[in-house]
Amino acid sequence: MSLELHPPTIGLDEADECGLRLSSFRRRAGLSVLGALAVTGVLGFVLARRGGQFSAALDSAPIVLLLLAVLRQILALLARSEAWNVCVRAAGGTVSRRLLFRAAGVGYLASVVNGSVGMAARIVSLRRVAPESAPRVPALLAAEVPIITVEVALAAIFSFTLIAPLGVPWWAPVIAVAIIGGAVAALRRVSERHRTGLWAGLAVVRNKGRGRVIAFTMLAVCAQVARNWLMLRAIGVREAVLGGVLARQERNHARSGHVGEPNDEPAGVDRQRLS
Repeated sequence: MSLELHPPTIGLDEADECGLRLSSFRRRAGLSVLGALAVTGVLGFVLARRGGQFSAALDSAPIVLLLLAVLRQILALLARSEAWNVCVRAAGGTVSRRLLFRAAGVGYLASVVNGSVGMAARIVSLRRVAPESAPRVPALLAAEVPIITVEVALAAIFSFTLIAPLGVPWWAPVIAVAIIGGAVAALRRVSERHRTGLWAGLAVVRNKGRGRVIAFTMLAVCAQVARNWLMLRAIGVREAVLGGVLARQERNHARSGHVGEPNDEPAGVDRQRLS
């Protein structure tokens, strides 16, 4: 039996904890600085290729409209990120909202340079910051499907507004809505029969979270359409608000191959005046 006394280690433990906190703070500060530099570099790269368009836009649009457009774009990004958060949690993810929104921001930043890599960057970023609490990549890919489906459904519904201006046959929107309705029914049946692996990403289709996904996605789309409408009016282009939904979805799909990614340009700026 030893009676040797050991000095208390409470002070050392507190010192180690303080050191870890300081190191974590420095790491977060460094990442924030690098992120700000990356955003600046990306914006500089984009504006360098479109300097004339950027200058013309600043000259033609009042500053108040620009501020309103920025606020509506922020609202659209936040709403879509929250819709993604609902889908990820339904797929079994326990990642915090802060980390998920940070990963979503990386994806939106990547989509400024190339829209086709936005979704990939978002998923890779989420897996890196939360490898244990985020679903696997196949499930994250499938988790995008409910959001994209809502956006395509909105485009199909509002395509009725293009019948008169563009001379679209009246039966074309009807067929589009019927196809989307069938796709939604098929997604729900698949999500009920298959619940693991890739299909875990569709879990939100069969639970109560689908209402939130629909609401936040609609909010995101409406905010972007309102932003586009403001910019179109500022440069003298008259376009139907509801018709802008379809124009935006088709343009995003043609450019990036991913319907659901918010874009950095007003939709349907083709200088065609629609009555």
